Amino acid sequence: MPSSPTVGASGWNWNAVLPYFKKVERDMDFDGPWHGKDGRIPVRRIFPDLWNGHAKAIAEAFDEAGFAYIQDQNAEFEDGYFPVTISNLCDRRVSAAIGYLDPETRLRDNLTISTLTHVRSCCSRAPAASASRRWLTARKPNSVPTKSSSLVVRSIRQPICCAPGSGQPGIYAISGSMSWHTFRASVSG
Repeated sequence: MPSSPTVGASGWNWNAVLPYFKKVERDMDFDGPWHGKDGRIPVRRIFPDLWNGHAKAIAEAFDEAGFAYIQDQNAEFEDGYFPVTISNLCDRRVSAAIGYLDPETRLRDNLTISTLTHVRSCCSRAPAASASRRWLTARKPNSVPTKSSSLVVRSIRQPICCAPGSGQPGIYAISGSMSWHTFRASVSG
C-alpha cells in the first residue's frame, strides 16, 4: 500500500487499515497477525497442487529467474510468486453483498439497495442547528439525465455508498470532499 498520508489520506497506511482488513476476512488457510478469522468474507488460496499447466509454467519461469515461492503473500514482504487469493467458498464467489447483505439484513425497512446505479455525488455536511444534511444523487446507467431519472437519497443518518476500492475516491472527488489532485494520486499510487 503506498504511503497514502503523503497524498492527503491520513490514516490510510498499512498499520492503520490492517485491523479493518482482518475484520472483513475469514482466512481459511492461514492464522496469525496478518489474517482475520471471524469476518464474513472467506479468503482462501489456490495452491500449486491445483495450478493448471500454464500457471505451473509461469511459476517455473519465476523460479528460474531467481524469484522465491512465497506461500503466504501477507506474511512475507519480498518479491516472489505466490498462490492467488480468492474470496470463494464451495467454488462460489462471496462478494461483499453476499457476505454482508444476508437475508435478514435485506429485509430491513431502513435499507435501500440500488443496483446498476451510477453515483453522481455524495454530500455529508456538518449538522446544522436542527438536522444534518446528507444525501446521494445517482442515476441509472444509460438513462437520459433528467430530473425524473435522478435518484436523490436524503437521510438524517449517514447514507452508505459502496463502490469498488478504485471507485471510492472518484465519488469523493466529484462530490467536492476530495481534491482532484488527491484523487489522481490515490488512483495512480
